[in-house]
This record gives sequence, C-alpha cells and structure tokens, in this order.
Amino acid sequence: MKIEEYPELRARIISELRQRRSPDEIAGRMKKEKLKIRVNTNAIYKWLYSIWGQRYCHYLCAKQYRKKKQKRTARREMIPDRISIRNRPKRGEHAEGDIFVSPVRTGVQRSGAIVCVPSAQLLVGRMIENKKPATMAQAIACCA
Repeated sequence: MKIEEYPELRARIISELRQRRSPDEIAGRMKKEKLKIRVNTNAIYKWLYSIWGQRYCHYLCAKQYRKKKQKRTARREMIPDRISIRNRPKRGEHAEGDIFVSPVRTGVQRSGAIVCVPSAQLLVGRMIENKKPATMAQAIACCA
C-alpha cells in the first residue's frame, strides 16, 4: 500500500483524520495543494479498512471498521389499473390520495392512507399494513 510506503504521507493522513476530516476531504486537499506524493479517496478507505489503518477508523464520522454491505432494494410494483394523467377527470370530479409513513427506524411497516375529495369537501384517512399498491387500492376503496 502506498500509504504504508511513505511515512510522511501516513502521518499526514492520521493527523487530518484526528482533526475529524473525511477521506474525501483529505484526498481533495492533497490534490489542491498539488503534493508530489498523494492518494485518492478509495486508497485511503482501503488503507483504513486494512490491518494497518483499522485502529484509525474511529476517527471516521460513521466510526465503521468495514464497509457496509448494500441492501437490495425491494422490487417495485406498479399500481394496478392505473390511469394516465392525460385521462384525468375534470376539476372537481376526482379524488386525490397519498400515504404517510411511520419512521423507518421503529421497524414498523404500518402507514397511513389519506383520500381527499375536493368537490364533496371530504377528507378520510385509514391505517394500512404496508405500502403495496394492492393494499393502497383496498384502503382507497374502503375510504371512498
């Protein structure tokens, strides 16, 4: 690793990490100052997650000792029997709906569905178990 080969580079990275600078900032400063010996962000992260730099990971903002694995995103489902916006009814002849979600950190999947019918001056809400289109359609049918 280049950082281990050059002690002055290693000392500079460690001192800047202690000043709570991110690897992005450190690499950017090196590039801006046009240092002869410099490394990019990925090299700094690679060094930090290695045996040599792992003891300095606690200076990172996230305080992580290894990369987080990326989560796979859920498969997106389209709304069944949806109508194009071009075919939308005239003003006052339609209902509008939306959902609001409880905080993700609580681990709860329940959400709230709200439907508003402007012509009837009606606002109805209901709790739903998840945000799937079928569940939302069922909530709207019950509210309407």
